[in-house]
Amino acid sequence: MEWAEGHVFGNVDELDLSNRMVVHMLQYVKMPIVVVFVEAGDDRDTYERSVVLPVATEFAGRMKFYTALPSRTAPKLKQYGLTAGDCPTVVIDDGVGMLGRPHVYMPPAALRGTLEAGALREFLEQPTAHSEL
Repeated sequence: MEWAEGHVFGNVDELDLSNRMVVHMLQYVKMPIVVVFVEAGDDRDTYERSVVLPVATEFAGRMKFYTALPSRTAPKLKQYGLTAGDCPTVVIDDGVGMLGRPHVYMPPAALRGTLEAGALREFLEQPTAHSEL
């Protein structure tokens, strides 16, 4: 099966800052938002299917997942103090305070550039223990 550009895997949406509906949802979603910044390239779909989707499935109903291409989401990267060189990486934006208080949880440097499923899962399970604030 081939996926079209701008595809969605299960409960993982693509963060498209030019889509007003997506931007609106970011402001009103009632759970923490997980943004996984992925690199563009031939292995992007494989990465999303093998790393992001299985982890997102485990956290379904507790967190809303988006994947984001750095080239299309530069303002968000900058907002979080990240660069394209940090990708793949993840940010938890808990604007509603469901993880304790409204806060943005940043990944430790070890999770920048080499984000694997186990490390992603561990960060999402205990963001306050692993977060660089």
